[in-house]
Amino acid sequence: MIKAVYLGEDENSKTLQNLIDYHSGKIEKTLASGTNKNFKITDGYLFKFLIKERKTSDIYLRELDYRFLCDFENYLIFCYPKDHSKAMSHNTAMKHIQRLRKMVTQVYRKNSPSSMPDMRNLLTEREIRDLVSYLATLKEDEMNAGKLQEEFFTHGE
Repeated sequence: MIKAVYLGEDENSKTLQNLIDYHSGKIEKTLASGTNKNFKITDGYLFKFLIKERKTSDIYLRELDYRFLCDFENYLIFCYPKDHSKAMSHNTAMKHIQRLRKMVTQVYRKNSPSSMPDMRNLLTEREIRDLVSYLATLKEDEMNAGKLQEEFFTHGE
């Protein structure tokens, strides 16, 4: 544990750059090129914000809080993108914040195959086994009901 903290490998030392690198690697071949481009633009705004407003090039993920999001939103709304005569619209700023949220959400779910909670934390092994058995009987009952309906309607002909 001490070694992990020293080397920066513990969960509390993950940075925004780590998040973006991980996310970029995951989406590079799975999403359309336009979507990848949009995420890269959001990444660029994040780093410009960090350098201009926070006077740093990276922050720890634990520092991503409500105040950070509000400051980033204000930065975006008053930001003049290249080749634009007006500041960024509210909807565009919200899209960048939405992309940041998607990146953060993906990283926190990376160890979980779905957003469903691990049932072992909620139910005992016996309860899980009983639930699976019960669901299997429901399936059997549905199949039997289908057979009964089929027999009922075919005998009436």
